[in-house]
Amino acid sequence: MISNAQPRVLPKPEVLRRNVVTKLEAMNEQQLAHVYEWFLQLELEQAVRELGERIADDEDAGRLTPETIESSIREYRRKHPYGR
Repeated sequence: MISNAQPRVLPKPEVLRRNVVTKLEAMNEQQLAHVYEWFLQLELEQAVRELGERIADDEDAGRLTPETIESSIREYRRKHPYGR
């Protein structure tokens, strides 16, 4: 099915921000918790996208090899000696 719907036109960012804050201030505790979880999910999705892009860039540039991965893990464990 082909849609002839026009792209949605949103208000300016400052208007959106003001409207969102107004809605947040009117929410009860449960609604606010759901919005907070949604924000966390958005942040996680963005981080995963950025990580994927950087990994692809490193692979393309030949910087991501089994040796560099192993070296990075060793360095991380040296700096973060958890459970030892």
